[in-house]
Amino acid sequence: MHIALAAHFWGQPTTGSGQYLHRLVDALVAESGLALTLIGDAAAAQRAAPPAGVAWQTATTPFDGRSDNLAKLWFEQRAAPQLAEALAVDVLHVPYFAPPMRCAVPTVVTIHDLIPMLLPMYRGNALVRGYTALAGRAAPHSAHLIADSEASRRDILDHLPVTAEQVSTVYLGVDAQFHPQSDDAVSALRQRLALPDEFVLYLGGFDVRKNVPLLLEAVACSTGDWPLLIAGKLPTSDTPFTPDPQRLVDKWGLSERVRFLGWVEEADKPALLSAASLFVFPS
Repeated sequence: MHIALAAHFWGQPTTGSGQYLHRLVDALVAESGLALTLIGDAAAAQRAAPPAGVAWQTATTPFDGRSDNLAKLWFEQRAAPQLAEALAVDVLHVPYFAPPMRCAVPTVVTIHDLIPMLLPMYRGNALVRGYTALAGRAAPHSAHLIADSEASRRDILDHLPVTAEQVSTVYLGVDAQFHPQSDDAVSALRQRLALPDEFVLYLGGFDVRKNVPLLLEAVACSTGDWPLLIAGKLPTSDTPFTPDPQRLVDKWGLSERVRFLGWVEEADKPALLSAASLFVFPS
């Protein structure tokens, strides 16, 4: 079987869709009898080379270098489907919510969530809403849809014009590197980052759905002794969509109890998680 994957996020491996795509390709490479082709732009292949044995097909659009948004839309609706047809693949897998309206080969689409439809803060301007509406209208044209969870599957069935038979839940896996680390590995990271012996850890994004302000409010109301360590790239501006946690720390007088670690490399995350006394994820 020859599978093509729409690899728009291949060059963004730290995003959720990028991680999903990379780990999916790793798993498919391990399967025998599969031929894989990634369809994406030239820059993505330069930022992250495909694994051995995986072909790369460069897609171009009339909007390259002129408009990233229009280039992405053209890629999803025209370039990727046309290349999949030209390659005579058996399946085109689009690993994020961007189903093509028309594709001559069977298309499987992973819909991680319907946040742009369900949360008002994420609906965006008229152009963003139009893009989301197009994706919703195109969904029934897919041969099959994949949801990450039963909650997402229910949302898909409630808000998209598709049948229950068209949607399957395929739960996300855990990367092989994420397991309890050795004492030596944890000790080395603890020393390098000057980590306390006991701490609460948050690792993630800072847009409003991540609920970091609620976490900081909980710290302000608590009487516990464990410090809260917050890991991740902080927002560059303080807006309702990306509230600046540093401002809230100052507002509630939490500077002695909250520490910002900043960006954490992928290789350090397993030991950091192992070092934490408690991991919190209030999303």
